[in-house]
Amino acid sequence: MTGLEVWYAMKDIAKKRTSAAPIYPWPTQELVRLNAPKVHNEWRQRLRAAKLEELKAEVKVMMDNHERAIDCRDALIQVTAQGCCSVT
Repeated sequence: MTGLEVWYAMKDIAKKRTSAAPIYPWPTQELVRLNAPKVHNEWRQRLRAAKLEELKAEVKVMMDNHERAIDCRDALIQVTAQGCCSVT
């Protein structure tokens, strides 16, 4: 093939590619405008799920700390009560 034949072959391939591209009835900006709320809603749902997991873990830690503090206070009260009663 000569250089000119290669050029025409490449031109035909390029023409086929551009003619095979789908033609949308709406411009791209219109599609973006229509789909933006859907994407935004999906993003918010994913962020909410992630935040929920973080908050659950934080609440579990707080509950464990609270239980530990209650147990320490109960033990202190029992030791103090036994000390008061055994002295008399």
